[in-house]
Amino acid sequence: MFSWRFAHGEKWHPLYPLLIQALSKFIDPIFAGRLLSLLFGGFSLYFLWRLTQKLYGRAAAFWASLFFVVSPLLLWVQLRVLTESLFVFTSLATIFYFLEIWKKQYDWNFCLLVFFCGLGALTRPEGLLGILLIAAAFIRLARGRTWKPLLYAAPAVVPWALLLVWFHLHTSGSGYQNVAAISYRQISIQKLLIYFVSYLEAYPYVMFYPVFLFALYHLIFKAWKSNRIWFVSLFAVHALWFGILAFHWAWTTRLLVLPATLLLVEAGSMVVFLRERISRRVWNTIFLTVFLFSWSFAVVALYFQRETFADFKESTLFIREHRKNQRVYSDELIKVGYYLQSPVLEYSRDAHFQPGDIIALHSFHTTLREELVQLSRQYQVAFVYGATARTIPILANGLAATMTETNQVSMLQRRFEWQKSSSVVLQVLSQKQQDKAQK
Repeated sequence: MFSWRFAHGEKWHPLYPLLIQALSKFIDPIFAGRLLSLLFGGFSLYFLWRLTQKLYGRAAAFWASLFFVVSPLLLWVQLRVLTESLFVFTSLATIFYFLEIWKKQYDWNFCLLVFFCGLGALTRPEGLLGILLIAAAFIRLARGRTWKPLLYAAPAVVPWALLLVWFHLHTSGSGYQNVAAISYRQISIQKLLIYFVSYLEAYPYVMFYPVFLFALYHLIFKAWKSNRIWFVSLFAVHALWFGILAFHWAWTTRLLVLPATLLLVEAGSMVVFLRERISRRVWNTIFLTVFLFSWSFAVVALYFQRETFADFKESTLFIREHRKNQRVYSDELIKVGYYLQSPVLEYSRDAHFQPGDIIALHSFHTTLREELVQLSRQYQVAFVYGATARTIPILANGLAATMTETNQVSMLQRRFEWQKSSSVVLQVLSQKQQDKAQK
């Protein structure tokens, strides 16, 4: 049993790590994580197709799926060890079955809605928002006095039962309370406005501007008339999503994966609308330009971001190979624990280190020079390994949100600058004598 998968339960739910652990019995865990992301990206494409086909027809489903395949952000996410692919898959399935119920297609759809919503909640804390869809679907069934689907839904409680068991065993709930308390203190009108501007300006960038314009135009001028329940659902998802990100004061552009994917439904339908109203020559020009530039953007982003968190991986694999069976402390529990595949202790200056302990620190979280000075005052430490990584965060993953009162910088302003991150591995040799004497 690896404890890394349950650290920080308010941020990291267990389904994705457990799937990695299962595959790790047969293949390397790093490859297992990427394989899962790629597989669930493909499964997401299936539900995107079905959702778009249900709303706007087969031709729109084709173009929405094509936009999905060449999307720079989606391609990048599906090649990394991230929960986004699994979460998008469960979310698209949840929304699809909700719309089926709303259109009075009952049978097993309520069961599937509850099941996939439960898987989403097991994947990310935001998945708990699906409870709102379950409640709305239940009201729909109650109004129609249709109770048989509720009996069919009995097997769907399994993911929710697992979530309750995990929550009871592996988190006290204090983490959620701490995040809520900190977030509440950070909220102000000025910060929300700054955050909202950065939130909006990221959409056209990560979707590629023409695709975003297609989606926006169709959403505003077409969706309201043709699919009102879909329009309301989409608006609610985006509003709730912004509320979650703003409340947690979290920001990387990959957090927009789900709402951006839903907008591809609108973009696909808009393409069908355009094809029927412009000449073939004009359409071919638009088509080739959009897809060529979108694919080029994806390739460039993948190339220049290939070393994202590479220093985490390199330093941790060194520990895994050369410092086995030693206690490891780190300022990054999730990534280090994943690469190490064993428990990692949280680093703090107050920790009582013993000779032989390994400390892995990363510039993404810690000012390394300052931390080394503090450590050297109490302990004799040896530098055993160091790693660096250089990346241009074109899609801004890992670029910390700079929304403080003293440094209100847009996420887009540093998107094309080289950024360097460093990791160091230290070994505690002994405690200094003067510190022992004081004790």
